[in-house]
Amino acid sequence: MKKRYALVALCLALLLLSACAKPAQEEESQMQDPPQQTEQTDPANTPDSSGETDEPEQKTAVFSSNVLEVSESALLVEPAQSSAERASADRIHVRITDDTRIIDLNGAASALVSIGVGDTVEITYNGEIAETYPAEITAQRIAVTVKAEPALVLLTPVEGEWTQADALTGERVTVEESDDAFILRSLADLEHVELARVYYDEKKQDYVQKDLLWMTEVWENGSELAVIEKTPLDGPNLAISWQDEYGERERRLVLPVKVKVGDTLQRRVIITAYLPPFSPVELSAQVDSEGNGTAAIETNAYDGVDAFGFEPTKTEIVCRMNYDIDGCGRKESVQMLRLWDDYDQYSFALRVVKNGVSYDAGVVTGYPGDVVGQYHVQLPRYCPQLWLADLNGDNLVEIYFGGDMASDDYAFSVWTVDETGLKLVMIDGKSYIPARIDAFEDKNIKLEQTIYVLGTYHGTSRYCFGPTDQLEQLDAYWQIESTFALKLKKALPVTMNDNTQTSLPAGTQLYITATDDQSVAFFKTDSGLTGSIAIEQAEDGYSWLISGVSENDYFDVLPYAG
Repeated sequence: MKKRYALVALCLALLLLSACAKPAQEEESQMQDPPQQTEQTDPANTPDSSGETDEPEQKTAVFSSNVLEVSESALLVEPAQSSAERASADRIHVRITDDTRIIDLNGAASALVSIGVGDTVEITYNGEIAETYPAEITAQRIAVTVKAEPALVLLTPVEGEWTQADALTGERVTVEESDDAFILRSLADLEHVELARVYYDEKKQDYVQKDLLWMTEVWENGSELAVIEKTPLDGPNLAISWQDEYGERERRLVLPVKVKVGDTLQRRVIITAYLPPFSPVELSAQVDSEGNGTAAIETNAYDGVDAFGFEPTKTEIVCRMNYDIDGCGRKESVQMLRLWDDYDQYSFALRVVKNGVSYDAGVVTGYPGDVVGQYHVQLPRYCPQLWLADLNGDNLVEIYFGGDMASDDYAFSVWTVDETGLKLVMIDGKSYIPARIDAFEDKNIKLEQTIYVLGTYHGTSRYCFGPTDQLEQLDAYWQIESTFALKLKKALPVTMNDNTQTSLPAGTQLYITATDDQSVAFFKTDSGLTGSIAIEQAEDGYSWLISGVSENDYFDVLPYAG
């Protein structure tokens, strides 16, 4: 069967610019203008110096040129043969400032993105040309007079180390090479397909579309697109995108790479997904104490029981985000579910939809067993928190899910996604932390936890991903900002910051500032003294001993929550 190709004719000229200098020719003699005669003026006819005078008109020069290269703030052009500028240089670097006016082919004000390689433009400038090569000018106005017809695509190689080409799972567009072209082939019916040149925007940290080269409303399964490849430059500049099942654009870079096949180094064209640097995103569910709020979408039933032990009668999506969590090349849908039972009680669950399969989870409140899935999962009843973040910088996003289990008892667990679905991430060897997420700061997460040490306080601590791919605590102690003064009933044995052992007398007022929640609490006094108190857990599991004596023996009042 004869194959039919849609040939994309896009043309991008490759410039080989080598430094060269004009021959310096000195004239044997220079003509000088004759000296001007100074004309005497009558003071009576001299204009009043305090009056307004006409300012000289700004000098301008205009020439036509062909666009050779386009960057973020400049053009490289070739002046027309008939222009005076051609006598200065056959290549001119045109600087574009905030004051430069850009006019599109229709005569409307536009932006630099409307100018493409091969276009004919009319450039207005102040007439001054820097004698470099290429020559340099600053444009006052650039108007597109002729748009170039698209021609051959220019692909570019990846610089740096050799790359092992791995196929993306669940791919919907493939690529193969022929003698003088490469073939893009659809593996599904794709809608609103676009093939475009792109450039890397440093500010946005992303590839931005520059020229739309080819598009179709429907690209049928098995259809092929032949793209002729020219000499490569220094970075990827071609992308293909389509509308995915979520109504969002899904994009791929068409990328030549250096590939090691056995002991042989080869150059191939591949299609790869590109993910810009990921900033932490909170998927919030704004609900009140009655569960009202946040527009919800009913979805497939939750396979399990709610936080109260009943089978849910209704399952809703209250927030979601579609993103390639595991780097497989296709988006997963990360969702927060709200579950209702027959008693109008509600709780929240985590769901990830991957390749059409739903994986549900909550907060793990026990240690995983030897068999995958043998651990207890609880669901938040109130104040759910769902965050997506990449703390370890591996371009694979972690899922942080938690909330209030009951009466300010917060807890959260961390999950990742792989080919088997949801996978639990350990936190300092534990499956969860009894805390709530306060904020994400750079590559760290800041947690807030209720601390029951010599009273009840709110403590904060920072965590990051360590070399073992576990969430590890950065701060040795939970930091506490307390305004409640503890008043001593009797002398309290303490260790001062200079490691001296002493006792604080009865009547001293102190504030708890930090603790490890295990063996020590730090303090400061009204007079500015700082130190630590050695503590030991009592047998009841919630109160503390100091030198073998109950904490209540030392303080007038301890601020316990009810």
